[in-house]
Amino acid sequence: MGSQNNLGHNQDVYLRGASGGYTVILINGSPVYDPSSPTNAFDMNLISLEMIERVEILKGGHSTLYGSDAVAGVINIITKKPENQPLYLSAGLAGGSYNTYKGNVGLAGKVHQTSYSLQYNYLTSQGFSDATQPANSTKSFDNDGIKQHNLNLFVEQQLTKKLTWKGQLLWSRYKTDLDLGAFQDEQDYTFTSKNLFWGTGLVYQFAKGKLTLNYNQNNNDRLFLNDSTFLSSTKFSEGIYKAQSNFIEAYSNIDLSNLWGLLVGVEHRWRTFDPIRPEYRDWE
Repeated sequence: MGSQNNLGHNQDVYLRGASGGYTVILINGSPVYDPSSPTNAFDMNLISLEMIERVEILKGGHSTLYGSDAVAGVINIITKKPENQPLYLSAGLAGGSYNTYKGNVGLAGKVHQTSYSLQYNYLTSQGFSDATQPANSTKSFDNDGIKQHNLNLFVEQQLTKKLTWKGQLLWSRYKTDLDLGAFQDEQDYTFTSKNLFWGTGLVYQFAKGKLTLNYNQNNNDRLFLNDSTFLSSTKFSEGIYKAQSNFIEAYSNIDLSNLWGLLVGVEHRWRTFDPIRPEYRDWE
């Protein structure tokens, strides 16, 4: 996944040797995509570790249940859920090398029939240069840092003894510096990524099973901006990518006996993508 790389860069998933885009990413069981990326893969940088309770991994082909892109496997990211008490506060602060600092604050609990969880995370790092400086270079390459914000909200309401409503929202934004290649530095080339994921669902319990209805929407906005004359080029460049993916499903789990069960359901997915709108112009 590129975990040893600079923060904000190359966090792709390569499961069982398959290239990026062949592993389905789920958030609390709902698939997330980024139709604006070449591989359609979700940007893992948008998920903060402090927001995760656990990660479930299914290796191997699971296209029958999760779609044609689940060739290499499925990764289900489970976010933190409410505490079983009226009010629970949490906070954390950490620091490391390259002037890396992160902090988080959370609020969770359960009041009567309502459970809730709200968490905010912030990350900043000076980082290091993405490009490797050649031995004969006379100029020092600048550091490529990152600033990131994450917000996670989960609400669950017990409407009746048999009917439960759930809602979730994840908002992420980060801005990172880029270089122009493996050996070419750039001081004012930046990448900004914004993501809004939200979903809602109902669960109805009956005598021998349950019926579940879910809908979620994922919105991606990415901006590549190079507004520098640091190199010999005198061009301004801007690349804007916008995408939206939607997912709706209805399924039922039915207990036929102590050993046998039946799972039946339907789902529908649709996606939209605005064409890349690059702009190049000479500096005045």
